[in-house]
This record gives sequence, structure tokens and C-alpha cells, in this order.
Amino acid sequence: MPLRIVQITDTHIYDDPSGELSGINTRQSLESVLQYIEKQLRAIDLLVLSGDITHESGLPAYRYIHQRLQRFGLPTFWLPGNHDILALMQETIGKGSELAKSAEAGGWKIIFLDSHVEIQPEGALAQSELDFLESQLADNQQPVLIFLHHHLVPAGCAWLDPQVVANADDFFTLVAQYPQVKAIVSGHVHQVMDQQKNGIRLLATPSTCMQFKPNSDDYAEDDIAPGFRYIDLFENGSLHTEVIRVPINPDL
Repeated sequence: MPLRIVQITDTHIYDDPSGELSGINTRQSLESVLQYIEKQLRAIDLLVLSGDITHESGLPAYRYIHQRLQRFGLPTFWLPGNHDILALMQETIGKGSELAKSAEAGGWKIIFLDSHVEIQPEGALAQSELDFLESQLADNQQPVLIFLHHHLVPAGCAWLDPQVVANADDFFTLVAQYPQVKAIVSGHVHQVMDQQKNGIRLLATPSTCMQFKPNSDDYAEDDIAPGFRYIDLFENGSLHTEVIRVPINPDL
């Protein structure tokens, strides 16, 4: 059986349980997604939260989602987004493993990079993140999957694409030396992306709440349902992935 990872992203949880983003109660929409995963998806191995976990970076919101995800009883990995404050995430998690920077499972190396710049929507990878990435790749021959919050290449939205990782060229120069890097998965764009660059698959995943309309010059929202992504990793270095959309259950 392949290793199955579920990625949820851009949950934008508020401290107030009634908090809404563009008219969507983000706790309700997240719960709709999580209940679908629990009831409809076969056994999964890892959960990844790829940033913008909260909307206002409040401790009650972090505590809520931390407690809710513990019900899965699975290894869970958190990445900060531009709406997050890393120190508060660390305070919430305590000595938990959610902020681990890498994992090995199913014959793969999985690496988690921090692209957030606090108080700014744009992404960037600090030199320490690039150094860490290189250290992980240099002594590893396993196939590699990388997660981060911000997208590395334009999504096709003129208003959003200035927020790509500012030093993406440095990142791609580095990973070009390591053909074991198979795919890179991000959030932030609130829509699906599936592209190729230098033989590496570049994926982005819808938000669990509101969505951005693809190919928009100006800010625009889409009326498509929230979603999540699952990724099946095979020991031969191949992968299969799908995005699943989940209608919001107003009774949750």
C-alpha cells in the first residue's frame, strides 16, 4: 500500500466560533472537510496543515484546531502562513512534533519549509531554510516531497502572483541539483494548481473555506466548494494525487 498524506490548507480559523471569511464560517467549513476525510477516505498516514491555519493568529483558534486534529490520532505537521504567528503556534503545540522540519515514511523523505514572512502576504525562504533543505537533500537518495505555504511559480492571477516566494529562483537552482525531488506542494492560492518545472511537479491546493477565482487580474472569489488534497506516495518514487471538493454542511 502507498503512503497516504492528506493536506489541508488555508483554514483561516477565527478565535470566535462564529467568525466568517467572505460569508463562510471557517470552523463549519473545516469541520465539513474533516468529517468527509474521517468517513469517506481510506486510512491515511500523515496530515499536513500548510499554513494560514488561523486568520487572526489567536491562541484560541490554534488550540481549537490542535484539539480537533488530535482526534485523528495521526502524525500531523504544521506550516505557518502569512496569517500565522510562529511563536503562538509553538506555544499551542508545546513539545509536540507538529513543527518537525522533516519526516521519513513509505520510502520517501518529506521536507517542510517555512516560507512565511510575518505581517507580510509575500513569501520568502530565509537562507537558513535553504541551508536546511540542502542538508536534507545532500545525504539522501530517497524520493523527496516538499511542502511550504507560498506558491513558487505564478498561479495566473495578476493580483495574487506578486506574493510568490520572492527568492524562488534560488530555490529552483538548489533543487535542480537533486533529481530525487519529485514534487512540491503549497497552499496560499485558494485554488488548484498542477504544473511542471524542471521535471518537478508543482501542486497547490484549495482552501477549506473560501476560494479565489482562477485567472483573475483583480481580486475575485469563486463559488466552488472548499477542498483538500490527498497524495499517495509509492516506494518506486511515483505519486498519485487528487483534490476532493466538499460542500459545506450548514448543520455542523
